[in-house]
Amino acid sequence: MHHIGRAIQHPPTELPVLEWWARDYDHVFAVYNPFFTVPGHHPDTTNYGPARINVASAEELSALAEAPPMPENPAPEEFPDLIKQSGSPLRWEAVRQAIGAGDRALFDRTVWLWALNIERDDTDDEMRAALTRYCTAHGIYPPEEDCLPAIMEPMLGDYLEALGIDEVMLWDEYRENALPAPREALERDEVAVWLDGATGNSVRAVSAPGFLISWAFDDVHGVLALTDDLYRRCAPNRFLECRAYGVGGYVDVFNPTEFLDRLPRTGTH
Repeated sequence: MHHIGRAIQHPPTELPVLEWWARDYDHVFAVYNPFFTVPGHHPDTTNYGPARINVASAEELSALAEAPPMPENPAPEEFPDLIKQSGSPLRWEAVRQAIGAGDRALFDRTVWLWALNIERDDTDDEMRAALTRYCTAHGIYPPEEDCLPAIMEPMLGDYLEALGIDEVMLWDEYRENALPAPREALERDEVAVWLDGATGNSVRAVSAPGFLISWAFDDVHGVLALTDDLYRRCAPNRFLECRAYGVGGYVDVFNPTEFLDRLPRTGTH
């Protein structure tokens, strides 16, 4: 197995992110995958994203593996290109204000679990229902999960341009497949970037010297890390909706403190 340097690894849940990357980066941010709309399309008529399937036995799982069900009204294969080229991003903060959600931390957690269709006691049922009503009424797609969202590519490209970064490396989840790409590949008029050999051809990280943004499984936010030199050139919140990780902050930023306290943590590398 090839060696994967820490500077391009996704941070583990067991260590604070600033501690994990203390030798590589100076600033780390959680970057919100945007909600988005696509002209002429609605989530009810153009189904886009992973299918959620409940199975009760190994036999059901085996049957699904042999004959995966097709969602109703599936989006065409080129839909990521359409999202990138004609879609409009929508910030979480705009949605929060639109539905009248007062508690930002609870809203963030509810969006995350709502997008993944996960039921948990620490979400707000009324807020969850308000999200569904609002997004249905306005044809809004939920934040994409697990990967670099197509809707975010032009935003990320603009930020890279502001940083003076002209070429990046695209990575899959396990950093086994990589592809160098010019920054221009992220521009709005280009097709969505993808990786041969990656699960779903998804891009799970983008790196350059002193820069990394990475996405984990079942997450709707990326983790952006950069050196102080790059940060001084341009702060990410000029282009991306994000929040800084504080000292002692762990990567699973949307989980409440009482939940995180139940996880095994360590203070050493």
